[in-house]
Amino acid sequence: MEDAKAEESPPNGKEHTEPEYHYDFLIRHSSEIKKDLLEWYYKYRRKLPWRNDQPPYTTSVQVEEGNPQGDIRSYFCKGGDAQISRNGASREDGTRVITKGRKKDQEELPLREAKRVKNECSQKNSSAQKNSPLHSSEGFSCKGQPSNEVEATPGGCIATPISNTQTEVKKEDDSWPPSEKQHLSVRGYQIYVSEIMLQQTRVHTVVSFYLKWMNKWGTIFELAKSNLDEVLIVWKGLGYYNRAKNLLDCCKHVVEKYDGVFPNDLKLLKELPGIGEYTSKAICIHLYNRKDICIDTNVIRIFSRITDTINYSGSTVLTKHCERVSRVLCEDDSNYSDLSQALMDLGSSICNGSPQCAQCPLSKHCLIYLKKRNNSNSSHSSHSSNSNNNSSNSNSDKRDSSFYPAHPDACKLCVQDRNVEIKSVPLTKKKKKTEKVCLVLLVKSSGPPKGDRTSITSKVEKSGAKKKKITLTGQKSGEHLEDDYYLMIKNTNSNLFSMHYLFPLLLLDQFDKKVAHTHLNGLLSSLNLSNSLEDSFTYINNFKHVFSHLTYDTYIYVCSVLNAENVTERKENVWIKLKDIQDFTHNSFCQNIIDHYRKSVTVSRTFLSEFCL
Repeated sequence: MEDAKAEESPPNGKEHTEPEYHYDFLIRHSSEIKKDLLEWYYKYRRKLPWRNDQPPYTTSVQVEEGNPQGDIRSYFCKGGDAQISRNGASREDGTRVITKGRKKDQEELPLREAKRVKNECSQKNSSAQKNSPLHSSEGFSCKGQPSNEVEATPGGCIATPISNTQTEVKKEDDSWPPSEKQHLSVRGYQIYVSEIMLQQTRVHTVVSFYLKWMNKWGTIFELAKSNLDEVLIVWKGLGYYNRAKNLLDCCKHVVEKYDGVFPNDLKLLKELPGIGEYTSKAICIHLYNRKDICIDTNVIRIFSRITDTINYSGSTVLTKHCERVSRVLCEDDSNYSDLSQALMDLGSSICNGSPQCAQCPLSKHCLIYLKKRNNSNSSHSSHSSNSNNNSSNSNSDKRDSSFYPAHPDACKLCVQDRNVEIKSVPLTKKKKKTEKVCLVLLVKSSGPPKGDRTSITSKVEKSGAKKKKITLTGQKSGEHLEDDYYLMIKNTNSNLFSMHYLFPLLLLDQFDKKVAHTHLNGLLSSLNLSNSLEDSFTYINNFKHVFSHLTYDTYIYVCSVLNAENVTERKENVWIKLKDIQDFTHNSFCQNIIDHYRKSVTVSRTFLSEFCL
């Protein structure tokens, strides 16, 4: 409020320079900024399935030749990265389009499956194009702009280019023409799914999940017929599982209330499950070309730099400033869907934590870059000998200095200390990851809840402080760990694992192994179960599972119970064989637990065999 009042009625006149400095340069060059940015985007943009591109897909752009890196196109090319490098080097403009990411992330889509997905997409695309009632619409004439012809998406869906004028708002009781309604339903569904998947998740990770999703549920109507367990299985590995639940609920609401078409109304969109300010704007921008820009970390970084505004990312002052910059850029007609995508691509590849200002299409409109360069030239000129070149530079410096106003001392948009490098803008506060102790108890039944009781049970006892003694009971010939039954409980809380089946666990701030049995007995008691041997819990292993914002310091224990049928009667409980969990609803955290458990038991048996010899 104070900032707004200062801009509307400045008390001493100094604040008049605040909007002049941060906004006037932007206002004068807003049309050129959009033009240059869109031209760059059409030339170097990432090729992604939710943008209606065909494979190969690229998850990052790099304007300047650099060290060879992995390319997601290697999933689709027999020659791999070597062939891509040769193809990239032969381009006339010398630009290589690459993907960035850790190797293990890039291996999420195996070559065989990628080829299968590609073939399925091609077949669906051919069929969709033949049967489509849609026709191409008039689009942009910019060089490098994607074709105006109707495109078929990886999910077999039809999409047309978005026009550079806003789509007419339709009320709930209005009806769309059949072809336009089909397009809006399909395109809106694609936009929504991609937006939800991209929340807190890297682009190169989302690509494979998006393709699998669209091959299973190509339309919003297909998804609305599925159940949560099916959705969570496909979502497995993306994390933040409450997103999947909200996605399913939202699509069912859209089908029931809006006949499969997302409404062109921010208020109505925010009434849908899991849709907030950002997602509602994204849908309206990309589906209806709303005059707006979604403000995220990439956009905040770009807007802070082009207006030379030094403040902390996430601060209310900077957020409001970026919203005002957005309004300045959205005053006239344009393709705001492409403009938003261009800002995303620029922020992820050029204007990032290691800015490549020399390759940035906005460098000549970027106030912080021009000021830094001007100061650098002035400093260099003052230490140079007198020459014709120096004289020319000096004249240029004087012209630049008079063109760019000085930053006001009383500016309320910036912090006091503005002496920072471009790569540090906006400022960030280091966040310390939270660490929790997680006690996981694998509750094992001596047999199936109903049927013959055969199982493997183990007990580890410490013999002094020197070595462990391992004993196995109830083991039969040919019996395997995978045939045992383990208890999993459906988590109904809204947290990391919402609506997922988990092994019984406890989260603690501190942990002492000496009192582990106290916590574990309490956990068993809450399930109405009792240990086959009192206070007998086998310690398996310890590992750390890292999430984006916290870490679970995980301790795994296992115990056997004889009264599996007495478990608290709740629908979310299930006894399942370990070998079947792979195809059951679970997450990467549970998979990590299973992997450590299998490894520990294998090592224990090997040790026992050698001990017996």
